[in-house]
Amino acid sequence: MTETRVGIVIPSFNSGTMVAEAAASARECLGGVENIVIVDDGSTDRQSLKTLGSLQRTGFQVHRQENAGVSAARNYALTHLRTPYAIALDSDDLIEPGAASIAADVLDAHDDVVIVTGSGINFSDGASPQQSAPITPGALTREDMWRSTMIATASAFRLKDWHRVGGFPEGVAVGEDWVFWLRLLRGGGRISTSDAVFVRHRNHDAQITRGEIDPRESSKAANLVLRENVDLALAHSEDLIDELCRTRTTLAAYRHAYRRIDQAKVRLKSLGARLRRVQPRQS
Repeated sequence: MTETRVGIVIPSFNSGTMVAEAAASARECLGGVENIVIVDDGSTDRQSLKTLGSLQRTGFQVHRQENAGVSAARNYALTHLRTPYAIALDSDDLIEPGAASIAADVLDAHDDVVIVTGSGINFSDGASPQQSAPITPGALTREDMWRSTMIATASAFRLKDWHRVGGFPEGVAVGEDWVFWLRLLRGGGRISTSDAVFVRHRNHDAQITRGEIDPRESSKAANLVLRENVDLALAHSEDLIDELCRTRTTLAAYRHAYRRIDQAKVRLKSLGARLRRVQPRQS
């Protein structure tokens, strides 16, 4: 049976052949390719470009943009959907066959639900394939999401709500889904958690969450959450004060440890400025 109420968007950047597997799982989930949109976020890898070209030739919508990040790719893909509901699937993950229909039934029946999520399975393939038991986020509220996201990116939402809140935050490389979920929940809607498995998360060496995360990037999401959810911040004021104190202590320790290097940098900068002033002008 074809599921026409839900569209699936898949951002891809140098995803190799994994994006083909993600697209195939989306096709099985929806019963066709009409409401699947893939956006290539400026891939440079030859295998990735070959895979995307093959997907386009077999009927998938494949759009390309200059590299602008996963949020920009998702937002661009979502503009091409004409369905009332959407799911954003990462290019290295797989969506389960019944997820879209289960989510659509919930959204049809409950106007106050803004997010429908389900359980997830972690897996790895290759020489020693492994798979976890289903992991459920349980019943969740906006309050539960204050510190970090508790649900998979491959959860369902309304297109009108995505548009209303301004979409996924562009320029945020880590935690962008966390910001987006809280934007949806800020208006008073709730999360519905299904008992069904929605997504299979692939563990592999290239995924960003397994590498060294730049703290400057992760702080962008945390700062956006703080600025956009002042009521939650005030409700957790003691925790924030404790965090501020720890941050000041850590910063002071770094300043003390690197004070001589910083002093040397200042002297070198001053010396460079003086040298530039005394250099003779060339005619």
